[in-house]
Parts: sequence; structure tokens; C-alpha cells
Amino acid sequence: GIAAAFRAIALLHFAALPCLAALPCLAALSCLAALLCFAAQLAERAPLLRQLAAQVADALDVSAPRVRSVVARRVGLLRLGSEGFAGALLRRGQRRAGREGHAGQAEEKGSTAVHAALLSRGSPRPAGLDGRRVLPRRCRDTPTSAGVARPLPTLERGAPGVLRATPAPTRARPRMLSRMSGLRLLRQFEDPANAHVLGYRGTADPGCARFFPGDTQPARLARALCERSALPFKELLESYEFYASVRKHVRAAHLADLCAGHGLVGVLFALCERSVERVHLLERRRPPNRERVLAAAAAVGPWVRDKLVEQHVDLRQARPALPRGCAVVAVHACGTLTDAALELALETGGPLALLPCCRSHRQSPAPAVLARALGPDLAYDVDRTYRLERAGFHVRWHELAEVITPMNRVIVARPRKPRASRPRPSAAQDALAPR
Repeated sequence: GIAAAFRAIALLHFAALPCLAALPCLAALSCLAALLCFAAQLAERAPLLRQLAAQVADALDVSAPRVRSVVARRVGLLRLGSEGFAGALLRRGQRRAGREGHAGQAEEKGSTAVHAALLSRGSPRPAGLDGRRVLPRRCRDTPTSAGVARPLPTLERGAPGVLRATPAPTRARPRMLSRMSGLRLLRQFEDPANAHVLGYRGTADPGCARFFPGDTQPARLARALCERSALPFKELLESYEFYASVRKHVRAAHLADLCAGHGLVGVLFALCERSVERVHLLERRRPPNRERVLAAAAAVGPWVRDKLVEQHVDLRQARPALPRGCAVVAVHACGTLTDAALELALETGGPLALLPCCRSHRQSPAPAVLARALGPDLAYDVDRTYRLERAGFHVRWHELAEVITPMNRVIVARPRKPRASRPRPSAAQDALAPR
């Protein structure tokens, strides 16, 4: 009845429009009538609106506990950020003191570091029935990169105003899978106590010899190189890991180390591989530190000098100096020198191992669309792989540990073995064959 009355008022208003004298009044009545019509429509749809409101309220009631739990977990993680930082400081202090043999000082230093870190970050004091903060399960066991839970230390109340951290129970540490993954010959650097040495960029001096324990020939050679300060520590690690990655794939009676520099890769093959009879070290000029490397190798294996042949020639003119089937290795041959080493391996027909470096993108033969899709470095190596495959080589890619060198892609290629062709049977033999 109310809606009908509102419509009647609106009709009367539109019927009285010709009266120009009452135009302002009619305008006000027009607005009032429009509002009344809108109110009438809302009144008609009131049950539907009430039903929709009830459904929204039910949905909010159902999802409210879940939302509250998610918010609580996020807040707990934020509050525990300072505690995780404090636990890291504690573990670092314990490792440093453990190496020095002062375990008692580690706990004291770690507790002081925890207290200072918590005060500087404004973390609340632990609260609980036994003076220990109750951590959520998700915060107490934080997943690591390898998928193994790593417990955080719990905090206990000690003297007034002092927080003492109780180390969490130790678990078996998983193998490092990030930047140190793929270490083959230098497994001792996977130990956290030695991992910091991998970033050292100075000369391998006598103080570095302690990082190469054992009585194996590579370990003895590394110690001899460190005692003579023969080469930079980074190049020592690169040569060792490259040798360990390709040694099984490029064994041949003759092996050529192209752009050899100090020649450590060729020295490792001459020292450790009995099947390698001759190692050719090719370089345009003899570097000054090669004599120290050769002296260290001779101190470990006197037979090394008899296997080595030094040749000072340009890489693009080295084909007459190498025999047929000679294996080719090149470590960080800059720019197009890697392509020259690849062409030399195609001419000799022997196995090949390359560690490309400093790729010249302007001279890359890879298609531009491939470079845009994969990146210029990867596209360059893909083009090299196709060249080797078309020449009849079986190609594999390896990777060195990224912490050893960021340019860590190794291209290994071996000539494919020719398939033995079966003689086709004659017509008489085909007729006598059983069906």
C-alpha cells in the first residue's frame, strides 16, 4: 500500500508539469517522488537483501578462525625474527670457540650476543610457566633449502635482565646443495669450518696447505703448490674441480692443455692418469709461475716432467703439433679462443672438454631469437653443442660448484663409435632361413 501511494504521488507530479508557475515546487516534488520510488523498490526487495546479509554473515563466521590463525602465525614469525638472528649469533660463536678449543667461552660469548641482539631489536622477554617461550611448531622447525627441518634454539630466563639461549638438539646436517653443490675432489670444503676459504682470492701460500689433508697424490701436490706459493688459490680450486669433472671422459694417450697458463690441469693428468702418455702444454708465452708448478709436481711425481711437452705456438696454428686422436682440454679460454679449441678438437678427432669464459656476444653464431629466449651465454653454448653433434660427437654438460667459479658450465664431447654394419644375407640364405 505504501508503494502504491508513492507511485500515485509521482503520477500526480508528472501530470502537473504544465504549470510553469509552480516549477520550483514541482522540481522539489520530483526529487521527493524519485526517492520515494527508490525506497519502495528497496522495501519490495527487503527479504532478498536480508537473505544475502545472512549468507555473508555465515561465511564470515566460518572463515574467521582460519583468518585469525593465519594472522597469529605471521605475527609469531615477525616476533621470532630477532630470536632467529640471536640463535645464528650463538651458533657462530660456538663454532669459532670450538675451533679454538674454548667451548666454555663460546656459551658466554653466545649468551652476551643473544642478549645484545634481543635488546637492540626490541624483542619481548620470554614468557611461560617455566620461563621459556612456547614457540609454534611451524616457527620452531624452519625448513631449509634441502627440505630438512632445522630446529631453532629456545630461550630461557637466567639472571634478571639476562636471556640465555639453549641450543636445539643437533641433527645430521644434509649435504650442501646451494653454491657448494657438485664438489668432487675438494669435499673437505663442504665442512662449514672450511667453507669460508672458498671465497679467498689471494695466492695459495703455505698457510693454505692445512686445507688439503691426506696422502693422495692430488693432496700432496696441493700442499707442494701452497708451500711454493705457485699460483692463486682460486685457480688451484678451478683446476682441481675441472680435472675431477672430466678425467673419465677425456682419457687418451695424448692430451693437449690449450691456453694452459700455469699448466696445472695438464700436470694433474700427467701425475694421476697412467693411461696418459704425453701431455702437450700449449701457450703463446711461458708464464713465470709455471716453473714453480712443475717443481711442485716433480717433488710429488718424478715422472711428470718426462710426460710434459711445452709448445709455444698460437692456438689457431697448433694443429701440426698434435697427433691424430689427441684429447683437448681448455679451461677459461677467453672469448673466441674456446671456439678455436673446439675447431682444433674437430680436426684431431679426439675427446674434448671445455670450460668457456668471457663469451663474445657480438661474435656468437647462435640465432638472435635463441639468444633472446635463453640468454646470450646459454645460446652460445647451445650452438657449440649443435656443432659438435653435427660433427659426430656425443656431448654432455657438467657444472662446477658455483662458489668455485660463476662461469661453471663444462662442455664434454666424445666422438661417437661407428656402428658395425651387418652383412645382408644372400637370396639363397634368405630362402633357406626358417620362417
